[in-house]
Amino acid sequence: MKGYFVCRAVNRPDGTTAAPVESRDTYEDAEALFYTRCGQARNAVNSGESLSDCVVFFEANGNICESKGWVAPTNQDSAE
Repeated sequence: MKGYFVCRAVNRPDGTTAAPVESRDTYEDAEALFYTRCGQARNAVNSGESLSDCVVFFEANGNICESKGWVAPTNQDSAE
């Protein structure tokens, strides 16, 4: 049984979404994957590839270990 999961959920400009979940046996392996996916998510929002992107690292019992998210600024946000 896998003990840890990492999910990256994304909203793209074309209206599509994705939320793949990956599993790992150890906390350390899942944590490393979490930070890898966080870098990818942040880069996707910064480049305009994603409107929003988040990564959630959680245990098999549902306990959330860590989560991070990014949202692209809207035209209204940048005008303020």
